[in-house]
Amino acid sequence: MKRTLITTYRFGSSIVGLLIALFAILLASSDASAQDLVPTPATSAPTLPAYGIAVVKDGDSWYFDAVVERLTTELTALAENRYTFEVKTLSAGHDPVKVRALLRQASADPNVDVLYASGAVATENAKRMSVAERTKPILAGAVQFSDTAGLISPE
Repeated sequence: MKRTLITTYRFGSSIVGLLIALFAILLASSDASAQDLVPTPATSAPTLPAYGIAVVKDGDSWYFDAVVERLTTELTALAENRYTFEVKTLSAGHDPVKVRALLRQASADPNVDVLYASGAVATENAKRMSVAERTKPILAGAVQFSDTAGLISPE
């Protein structure tokens, strides 16, 4: 089966899979070599690659706020001396029309490398974005059944 750019996760699943996927995407897109990360006596601290993560939220949600908090905590530990990152949160205030606009905005932002669709409406809207709109990897946070949601397409 051919998968689209949207990675899916089940409700209540471990965030470990999300973290591994995000970490792999970040490191795969890095053009920093190991030499760039090791300080030499003649130079000061190395310049670490910086990545932007956009969290597009349906609205306030204790569940997804906790997911983003765990994601940030884990990435902080993984990033030590390798890269830096900034999490930019965009909330639609439970307005479905605004969710789509925020996804497009984050996808077009040159400072964003990865999007996390935080909520069922954000995930559904991310799925419905055209290939031209999906210019960056999107992690879907709220797909319960990826095969019935249309996220996995047959070849």
